[in-house]
Amino acid sequence: MPQTNTATPPQAASRLRDAMVNTLVTAGTITTPAVERAFLTVPRHLFLPAGTSLEAAYAPYRPVELTDARKPVALASPPSASVAARRIEQAHLRPGMTVAEIGTDGLNAALLAEIVGPGGHILSTDTDPRVLDRARRLLAATGYDDQVTLIHADQHDTLPALGRTPDVILVTELASSIPPAWLEQLPAHGRLVLPFQLGPVTATVAFVRQGDHLASTSVMPPDLLPFHADTGFDGRVVVLAEHGGDLTLAPDADPEQSGPADDETIVWTDVVRTDRYAFAELYLWLACRLPSFRLLTPLFGPGTREWQPFGAAGLWSHAYLIAQPCDGGYRLGAHHNSPQAATALTAEIRRWDDTTRHTHHPTFTYWPTGTNRPPDAETSAVAATKHGDAVVAWPPIP
Repeated sequence: MPQTNTATPPQAASRLRDAMVNTLVTAGTITTPAVERAFLTVPRHLFLPAGTSLEAAYAPYRPVELTDARKPVALASPPSASVAARRIEQAHLRPGMTVAEIGTDGLNAALLAEIVGPGGHILSTDTDPRVLDRARRLLAATGYDDQVTLIHADQHDTLPALGRTPDVILVTELASSIPPAWLEQLPAHGRLVLPFQLGPVTATVAFVRQGDHLASTSVMPPDLLPFHADTGFDGRVVVLAEHGGDLTLAPDADPEQSGPADDETIVWTDVVRTDRYAFAELYLWLACRLPSFRLLTPLFGPGTREWQPFGAAGLWSHAYLIAQPCDGGYRLGAHHNSPQAATALTAEIRRWDDTTRHTHHPTFTYWPTGTNRPPDAETSAVAATKHGDAVVAWPPIP
């Protein structure tokens, strides 16, 4: 059974697509004419399962879950339009380029093909032949099959077998390390864009090769949604994360379920932040600085969205981040079940504030195993990965 929404009135799809792109351009997510044209041209809804509403297909900030109740087929779920646009902007694509896409859903390959044009080519790989078959049908139906070569390959396979040297490697799946196969294919000054996962936090990083290592040219934290206006029953809100990377502030749990918070279980800091994007960078900081930083148990019960707080968790203790509305924004603190966990979390909140206030975003470098990494700066953190070390560095305060 076909997976496309071919019965959709073209005028309705076009209107919603225009509105989605306008939102992303206004927000500064789409910044170049080529990316804007691609998102205005590619019929996103045709790559989604039958029955997906147009409103869901063209919602700028929400990914669409690809499920097929009729068959136990693992389908690749496209990211939200916002996430896809930011990754593609970070790739700095030009007409005539060859792009290797690791992990395919068909939709992203079509967007890439629009940007590189007839003189360019997309090499799209995936480990699941069923996903590739679906992408092949959709690309043929939408007219992009001549520009996209789909190949069944493990993500750790060497890319020279694809027959072309890519100018850019764009990874669509979460990556907690950078396999040597990707680096072997990346030419001098070639660009690698990937959603890089450090513990429970993911940042989309654009790397360029610099000799024996990679250095970031841009780092994007997870997408942030607007703050909820409501607060909890006691005036506090809990800083939470949606599974998949979108960050927000959400009300504290139902008082009938949890009871009023005991002030003895809360440690407040004097740190106040107003920029919602700062919370994403705080999570990145905590993921690098606290080995036990992770997702805790969902707060809400069955039948609700499974919002999960970030926290500093030990074997028998934990503390999770909370915020209190104030005139200057949100005052940060820790709700804990042990003073030790609260001390660890609040100390890093203060250190992050002292270190990153009025500074630029962090930078990433990646040193493959066997390379000679220079001494790390005081304001950096090292995350050991399977194939090398990722160093996240915040510029020191002048």
